[in-house]
Amino acid sequence: MSSSWGGDSILSLQVLSRARKLQSQGLTLKLRDLMKHQTIAELAALALTAQSRRRGGPVLGQ
Repeated sequence: MSSSWGGDSILSLQVLSRARKLQSQGLTLKLRDLMKHQTIAELAALALTAQSRRRGGPVLGQ
């Protein structure tokens, strides 16, 4: 499976490195997430869903 993120391994590593810095704020991003959710919108939705689950609130979509 090729993606705009996964096709460029250096870019993928940079994104993961920057995401790792946000773990203290609750963002956990794995390489498989980057491969599966290939757009910023999909990654943002993933992050919001995970954040809502951690807080025990409902998962809301727009």
